[in-house]
Amino acid sequence: MRVWRRCKSLPDDYFIWITGEGKVVKNLSRRFEAEQYDPQRVRAAAYWHAK
Repeated sequence: MRVWRRCKSLPDDYFIWITGEGKVVKNLSRRFEAEQYDPQRVRAAAYWHAK
């Protein structure tokens, strides 16, 4: 995320793929719900959920 925060603009062909433990994926994906990110270019999938 540190590198991502330093980006001043996104390339035209960006794609954001988030995967990991359920809570981590949920927290990270919330950061990309802003208007500046095209929802068609963001995917998040959890492969494990803590019980």
